[in-house]
Amino acid sequence: MIIFTQKLRLCSLLGDRFNLSVQDFCAILAKRKVVLFICLAVTVMITMDTSRPQVTLDLWMKAVVWPASVAAFLTLYVVGLAIFGVIQIKIIDVVFPIQLVSVLSFIPAGAVGEYLSWYLTNKVFEVDVMARVIFFLPCLLVLETVFYRFVLPTMLPMAELACAEKIATATIAQPALATPATAATEDGKAPEVRYLLIGNHRVPVSRIRHIEAREHHVRVTMDSTILTRRARLGDIVAQTLPEDGFQPHRSWWVSRNEALEIEREGNRHSLKLHDDTRIPVARTRLSEVQNWVAEHSDKSADLHCAQSDKRLKVPGTSKAPANHIRPANRHSV
Repeated sequence: MIIFTQKLRLCSLLGDRFNLSVQDFCAILAKRKVVLFICLAVTVMITMDTSRPQVTLDLWMKAVVWPASVAAFLTLYVVGLAIFGVIQIKIIDVVFPIQLVSVLSFIPAGAVGEYLSWYLTNKVFEVDVMARVIFFLPCLLVLETVFYRFVLPTMLPMAELACAEKIATATIAQPALATPATAATEDGKAPEVRYLLIGNHRVPVSRIRHIEAREHHVRVTMDSTILTRRARLGDIVAQTLPEDGFQPHRSWWVSRNEALEIEREGNRHSLKLHDDTRIPVARTRLSEVQNWVAEHSDKSADLHCAQSDKRLKVPGTSKAPANHIRPANRHSV
């Protein structure tokens, strides 16, 4: 379902923004590093747990109460992310603070721990859900901030890289597929396959759709995979030729066959690609991007229709206006 695969726009307590889907979060929970982090976090919170002055939980009781509370918290956390996904898809597309999910999930999870403790102590344990939530909430927010600031950034690129390495290595080992632009030279000889050095990885230029520069790495979208590498976009662009592609924004490089049209929403312009990716267009580069799209959009549409069925086809045959700018459809998914 789209709710579980939709990339949610979230931000941490320190203002770090990131994209994360429910499916990504569930996959990350199974990683060894994350399991270790959760165990350490629970250990810290158990150490802080002084229980009540009138009653002390035995060790076996804590071994039951805390895993049950953590399981309830993570379950409610996933449900909260799914609800945020519905809101972003159906109602309003805004950046949600991830700590809001934590607070809303922690209150019922705390109630589970309190009432389970009350039951295990034969109703001697005094239940005070809000007092316990207020006591543990600062620790939870600190641990969550550490996770999203230092643990998550190392997990998402590696998760992408793990599945990309096998595909990309096999792809580079084979000759690049011929396209109308590189099928053959005038003298009948096969064209030379050109590569870009991205980090320590050689990627055929003909395979690249677009490249996005992020905080500490670049994200390279190719025909059938996504490659993440520590590199500078400027160093990659310096290896390209003018006819290979262009930069509508300083953080993006787009292949010549990917641009579809320019959309306008108010005073802001964005470049729509064949895979429905939308890239912001810098005002200083708007005229340059318009000229590029006017020159290459029709050719790229024909090329995409002629290539593999895995590539998205351009709907219809209608042509864009002369300036190739269309109002953005805010209700499209």
